[in-house]
Amino acid sequence: VSGGPVTEGSVADHDAQLQNLEEKLQHQLQTRVRIKYHEGKGQIQIDYFSLEEFDRLYDLLISS
Repeated sequence: VSGGPVTEGSVADHDAQLQNLEEKLQHQLQTRVRIKYHEGKGQIQIDYFSLEEFDRLYDLLISS
């Protein structure tokens, strides 16, 4: 994802970076995305609200 990885810095800097990355992913995927980050590890949660949306997201992720 362009926008870059999370870098060293203050908690506020990390929060702003994660918020920016979430917004970029949400725009690209057209659904809600949450990033959980803690000490260099984390999760990306991508929400879907129908089987059709799941199929669309799956196709997007596989083709990338």
